[in-house]
This record gives sequence, C-alpha cells and structure tokens, in this order.
Amino acid sequence: MEEKDILIFKTNIFRESDLHRIRPVLLNESRIKKWHVDTTDIDHVLRIEAHDLEPTEVINLVTHTGFYCEELAD
Repeated sequence: MEEKDILIFKTNIFRESDLHRIRPVLLNESRIKKWHVDTTDIDHVLRIEAHDLEPTEVINLVTHTGFYCEELAD
C-alpha cells in the first residue's frame, strides 16, 4: 500500500463558485488522491492527501487558478 502525504493550506476558497473553479485543477493532478476545502473555517483550509507531491506544487496550482494559498505548519 502506498503511503500518502497530508498537505494542509490556508486559502481564500470559500464560495461554491470558487470550488467549481478549483475542482478541475485538483482533479487533473493524478498525485492528489483526496482533497477537501473547509469553507466554514476562518482559514478556508484545503486538505490534500497525495503521493509524492510537494507543497510548492499545490501552491502553484492554486495560485495560478487565481486563489491565495499558503502552507500551514503542523
């Protein structure tokens, strides 16, 4: 069984329209196995389960879609 990394980010993704914009970008990245945005959290936390994916790659994907994205420390 392959080990998954858990990556956590602060974003400004909080509306349904935001989710519709980011969904195809995240689904297109084959190394992302699961993802979720907590739109009710003050930091609009994006949680990603992935394999062999660097936080900077996620930040680039999200920011190129027009959103703010910052890795949260443990």
